Amino acid sequence: MFRRLEYRGSASGKFWEVTVEGSTYTVRFGKLGRDGQARATACADPAVARREALKKLRAKLKKGYEEVELSANAARPQASPKTASKPTARKQLDKAVGYLKQWNSFFPTAKVPAKRLEEFVLDSDTSDDDGLYRDALVSWTPAQTRAAFDDEGRQVRPLTIAWRGDRAAVQVAFARAQLLIEVPETNARPCVLEPGNPDTKLKALMRAFDGLKKKRVPAYGNLALTQSGGWESIHDRCDRMRLVPPRGIFWTNQSHGCFDARGNLHHDLALYWTGDADLLCDALDAEGLQVQRPASDREAIVVPPH
Repeated sequence: MFRRLEYRGSASGKFWEVTVEGSTYTVRFGKLGRDGQARATACADPAVARREALKKLRAKLKKGYEEVELSANAARPQASPKTASKPTARKQLDKAVGYLKQWNSFFPTAKVPAKRLEEFVLDSDTSDDDGLYRDALVSWTPAQTRAAFDDEGRQVRPLTIAWRGDRAAVQVAFARAQLLIEVPETNARPCVLEPGNPDTKLKALMRAFDGLKKKRVPAYGNLALTQSGGWESIHDRCDRMRLVPPRGIFWTNQSHGCFDARGNLHHDLALYWTGDADLLCDALDAEGLQVQRPASDREAIVVPPH
């Protein structure tokens, strides 16, 4: 759905447009002859998006705007995209630790003096409000930070990070911050954050999941220990968000073992889901994951290694 209105009561004139794509509607407005600015709003489903868009359109018509019919070949004006500066590796690292802090308590202990730590995260093996299975600690010293990052926050040397607890929680937190951290199978060896930061399957999954969350779809990696626990968490989240019918996608702590130390897959990853399979698969495919689409709602969405 696309509708364009114009108002010529002022000297320069104004325009207002609304576009509905799936469960999101986008309003663009400004002076005639200019790009204007755009605002996107995610709704519960396509029907709600269309209803909200039409409500705003009727409000504009009451204010004197008139609808403009565009020919089939007419190009719709596009707002100039805003260029966002790429976050530095140091800011991404802060973000990764921020995710761990959200999932866990943040406090020092006598075993690891606080003054020697840059970051310290520890919790018991209980789950948080979202049912996420988390139990992780990461730590490094201020001296290591100064050596690994320049004054502008760019990473210039590897950062060695001590860790213990849930390996999957560490990987997911750093991948959601779009950082590649190499996490060994056991904490006898430290994690290593290397400069360069190439892409991985895990990072692509977390980008897709964060995009789905913006569309009001609960999407979590490493959710709960088992599949039954994951479903309980998804339905609880849907109840709190008043999502009817429920929707969501996740993988469990038990299935996280298909990721290697760098966050790439060494065998198929099954994603458990409910809701609109095409919406979920399209979001995953948009990140280059080339998933195997389910033939029915009883089949998982499968992410292949290659």
